[in-house]
Amino acid sequence: MKKSFKSATKDVLKDAEEPLHYRDITEKSLKNNLIETNGKTPWATINVQLSVDIGNEDSDVYRSKPGFYSLKNPDKFKCSEFMIEKRELANKIVEYMDKL
Repeated sequence: MKKSFKSATKDVLKDAEEPLHYRDITEKSLKNNLIETNGKTPWATINVQLSVDIGNEDSDVYRSKPGFYSLKNPDKFKCSEFMIEKRELANKIVEYMDKL
């Protein structure tokens, strides 16, 4: 399932060890099939969306220097993924138990 540019950006940044340039974020989003676009300048779209987003107090992203972005709290997203994996495992256990 394709994601919004904003959601895809967070997915890319959570695995980054350092701030990434918006063109690199776009490249990784496209390479990993997180986003789909017919536009000619998807990197410009991501840059604009991030620029607007960081103006919000509750933004998960910050600009470390012009054009480079990072997550304020990358562990927040890693924890969320962990909880999703655990929930999926619990659902599989319940399904298995129901078959017994």
